[in-house]
Amino acid sequence: SSITRRIDARYDIPIGDPALERFSMEAVNKFESLGGLDTNETSIIPSITRVRGRWQVATQVAATRTSTDDGQTRQRSNLLVPGLTLASVPEGFLGESLFSRTLFAELIGSQKALGSDSDFLRLLVQSERQFDLRRKWHLLLRGELGTSLVKNFNEMPGIYRFFAGGDRSVRGFAYQSLSPEELVLQRDGTLKLTGVGGRHLLAGSVELVRDLPLNLAVATFFDAGNAFDHFGDKLEYAAGIGFRYRLPVVSLGLDVAKPLSTSGGLRLH
Repeated sequence: SSITRRIDARYDIPIGDPALERFSMEAVNKFESLGGLDTNETSIIPSITRVRGRWQVATQVAATRTSTDDGQTRQRSNLLVPGLTLASVPEGFLGESLFSRTLFAELIGSQKALGSDSDFLRLLVQSERQFDLRRKWHLLLRGELGTSLVKNFNEMPGIYRFFAGGDRSVRGFAYQSLSPEELVLQRDGTLKLTGVGGRHLLAGSVELVRDLPLNLAVATFFDAGNAFDHFGDKLEYAAGIGFRYRLPVVSLGLDVAKPLSTSGGLRLH
């Protein structure tokens, strides 16, 4: 697995219903390898979260300094990124963290008129549903769609580009390994095929789960998806089996998946 380092702190001030609504001030410093890019992010993010019925609405403005290193050049950007997030919440929700959402949508953007170094608009929509087929049989469907409008994609920081692959994306492929690739001349003079991220994202999963005694379950699944610059480009897909152990608030899973669209061995998730 690639190395990720994240340090963050958040201060919440309750507003309205103190269990559900808040003003937050968050500070984040993060390093992550995305495809073939090394990215750094430092952000200050004030936000307001409100709950309207079964919907959670968050508005925020992120003041971000980020760098994107492809092995040849390091691009630095200063950005002011307003954002709007809409997410469904279950009945009885009291503000706790959720592991899945029926619907999650995030719209963010940046404009040079606001003092940013890049212009873009980015939409990400995620959905996850479980259907009980019979008492011990369950069908889990998961989908993810992302798209971005950007005039000069090379100016778009790596942290806002789309990548696919990994545990919560397309199993059978390494984390964030699926995206358009380019030959990049490295600092040592060698050429390297580097995943540089895509304008768009499409991924989905179909999983059939059978309950077993002692809170155990077995699953079989099929995943497909990719990050690309043009809708209609090739999707990668994989299949596998998994085991689940269910605790009161979380399920522990172990999956083994194999790519079907390309050569490759088994991968553990």
